[in-house]
Amino acid sequence: MGRYFSFGIDESNNGDYPEFFCLVGSNFKSDVKRSKKTLEKKRGFDPKRPKRMRKRKISFTYFLNPHEKIMGCPGLFQEINQGYLPQVIFSLLLPFREYLEPYERISFFIDGLISPPLHDFLIERISDFLLLPPENISVLSGSHFDEKYPLVNLADELANYFKRLYYSETLANFKKITARYFTPLLNRKGLEGLLSL
Repeated sequence: MGRYFSFGIDESNNGDYPEFFCLVGSNFKSDVKRSKKTLEKKRGFDPKRPKRMRKRKISFTYFLNPHEKIMGCPGLFQEINQGYLPQVIFSLLLPFREYLEPYERISFFIDGLISPPLHDFLIERISDFLLLPPENISVLSGSHFDEKYPLVNLADELANYFKRLYYSETLANFKKITARYFTPLLNRKGLEGLLSL
């Protein structure tokens, strides 16, 4: 089966801006084992006690205003335009591209149901991006994944934390505190250039 790595993706989903998107990566099987009970959506994250973050890969990005709006209703993946989905996913993945080279199978767990054509499109683009065969990429999506899979649950918690931090700190402090996790959102031109490599 080869070395296996998984990502959970979720957003702050408050219906206002900025809207934060978080990716959490892990090679722990327990992180992607579906919970038999509903997972609590944790709030009040304390970065001084990063036990749940240990040995996990984290990145986030955000849209500042409605002109960058990518959804037809609250929920990143509910009515998303195909042209923007890679923009978000690859922005979040970019810091880990080299890190993922030893892994042979990559899975994505996305909170929110995506359509079959969008699912296939995403696998094709991620395959090109990570230089892996499409059959080695899996994308699972569904409603309330943040209450079913620990990895998505943590992505939900962190997206909420980053948004709350944005409102409670000066911009300078926010950037300082989150510098190790933040990845700039790729624009269309940057994305096209990246995928053409």
